[in-house]
Amino acid sequence: MSKPLSVAVLANTGSETAGSETTRVVLATLLEELAARVWIETTSPVPGQAIRAADVVVVALSTDGGPTSSDLLDGLDATGYATTPVFVIAVGAEAATSDALARTRSGLADRRALVLPVTVSATPTDVTEGRVASASVLRDIRASVETAVPFLRVDRQLVSAVEGRARVASGARLIDVRSDAGRDSTGTVDGAEVVLKSDVEEFAHGLPRDTRLVVFCGSVRGSGPVAEQLANAGFTDVVHIDGGFGALRRAGAPTTAPRTPAAV
Repeated sequence: MSKPLSVAVLANTGSETAGSETTRVVLATLLEELAARVWIETTSPVPGQAIRAADVVVVALSTDGGPTSSDLLDGLDATGYATTPVFVIAVGAEAATSDALARTRSGLADRRALVLPVTVSATPTDVTEGRVASASVLRDIRASVETAVPFLRVDRQLVSAVEGRARVASGARLIDVRSDAGRDSTGTVDGAEVVLKSDVEEFAHGLPRDTRLVVFCGSVRGSGPVAEQLANAGFTDVVHIDGGFGALRRAGAPTTAPRTPAAV
């Protein structure tokens, strides 16, 4: 059964009640619009780990007081967001031209986030009786969702070898699930942990469910089921490599030589 899209919400709180309420209403409207296109579940509030594990991130910035934009991004580290669509919502009297908005978008770009080109900007006057009353804000919400949909992977656990290496460099564990024969004939990636597919359940037993895991095999046909098994077991941040071992090697991952020389 397919899994819901995980949407993490990162928001600051403005000093004005009206600003906070407007943020809530605009955020709810965007999520409703997204839910009409894909099956979603939201996580809020969110630590940095939950944001990294999310399929979509919504950054809701109140520009009228509250924590600064830099404070808002403190939960995000510097890598691993290159394939994660990020919505930006800005609420405030001058939200569309706010320096805080520009700094937020720049800070997200510095973290390699895939920042969607459509920013939803709203003022308290755009919300009436708990709903978005502005046609332009509604249009921007729908445009941002339309822009995001093509980036939502069918297999949301599948990442490129480059992203996989970045995750490992920032602390994720690299797991080789190929057969002994496969490793003997082609070698493996230095530092990878060998876990046979028959031993995945044993490997997972007792391991903290927030352990970050990057799985590879010879192809996605081998790694996909293992990544799904680990996700079903409760691991919150597990991905597998598109192209498997060969893609990692082409991406510059250091490898060990095969035990069995190739036939001449």
